[in-house]
Amino acid sequence: MRIGLRTIKTVLSATLALSVAAFFGLEYAPTAAIIAILSVSSTKKSTIQMGISRLWSLTIALSIAALLFTVIGSMSWVFGLFLLLFIPLAVFIKAEDGIVVSSVLATHLLIADKITIALIWNEYLLMILGVGFALIANTYMPDLNKILHNNQKELEAKIRLLVKGIVNSVRSNKRLDLQLIEVKRLLDFAGKNIDLSEQAMANKVFSKENFYFDYFRMRQIQLLVFQEILEELHQLEIEPRFFDGLSKLFLELSKTFDKDNNGEKLSIMVDAIFEDYRQMPLPETRAEFELRAGLYRVLQLIKTLIDIKRDFSKQI
Repeated sequence: MRIGLRTIKTVLSATLALSVAAFFGLEYAPTAAIIAILSVSSTKKSTIQMGISRLWSLTIALSIAALLFTVIGSMSWVFGLFLLLFIPLAVFIKAEDGIVVSSVLATHLLIADKITIALIWNEYLLMILGVGFALIANTYMPDLNKILHNNQKELEAKIRLLVKGIVNSVRSNKRLDLQLIEVKRLLDFAGKNIDLSEQAMANKVFSKENFYFDYFRMRQIQLLVFQEILEELHQLEIEPRFFDGLSKLFLELSKTFDKDNNGEKLSIMVDAIFEDYRQMPLPETRAEFELRAGLYRVLQLIKTLIDIKRDFSKQI
C-alpha cells in the first residue's frame, strides 16, 4: 500500500491542529483536526480559497446560531431552522465550502450552557488552526514544471516520429491506420498535460505564469489538425510526382518540430508548393482532379498547422 504526499500532509496538519488546540485548552479541540483533514486540498490556491470561504461561512453561521439559540432556545427544531436560514445564505455568497464545517461548529453553541464571546472566539480559533495548518502543509508542493518540461520534449519527439511515419507510409503506399491511432494517443497525452499544467498554475499563488498550459493547448490543436491531415491522406491514392514537394515539407517539419521553431521557413516552403501546384497543367481526369484537390486541402491544413505555432511564438 502506497502512502501519498497528500496523506502525509493531512496526517501532519490534523495532528498539529489537535495538539495546538489542546495545548491552549480550547474546547472541542478534536474539531480542529477534523477541519484540517477537510481543508488539505490538491493545490495552494484551492486551500486558500477554501479557508477564506470557511471563515466567511463561519461568521454567518455563528451569527445566525447565536441569535436563534439565545432568543428561541436550544431545541432540535431550532437547529433545523438555523440550517434552513444558513445553508441558502452560504450558497448565495458562494461560501458553500464551509457549510458542513460551520454547521458542526454551530452545534457547539447549541449544546453550550451559555453563549459567550469566549465561546465564539473558541470556534474561530478551531477554524483558524484547522485551516491554518492545512495551508502550512500545502506550502510544499512538488515542482511540476520539470515533469511538464520532460513531457513537452517527449511530445515533440513523438510528433516528429509521427510525421516521418506519415511520409514513409505514403511513399510505400501503406495505410495510415497506425498514425491515426498514434494521433489519438498523443491527443490524450496532451490533454493530461493540460490538466497537469492547470494544477501547476494553481500551486503558484502569486504568479500568473501559464506557459505550459498554453503550450500543450497549442499542441492539442495542432494534433487535431494532424488528425484531419491523416484522414484526408487516408482517402487518397497519391502519385509520387504530386507528393514530392509535400514529402520534403513533412520531413522539414519533422526536423524542426520543437518549442523554438517559429515556422517561418516552413511557411516559405508551403508558399512554394502552392505555387508549384498553380503552375501544373490542369487535371485531365476526374481521379487526378480529386487527388489534386485532396493534396491542396492537405497543404492548407499544414499551413494552418504552421500558423498555429507562429501565433503561439508571437505570444511567448
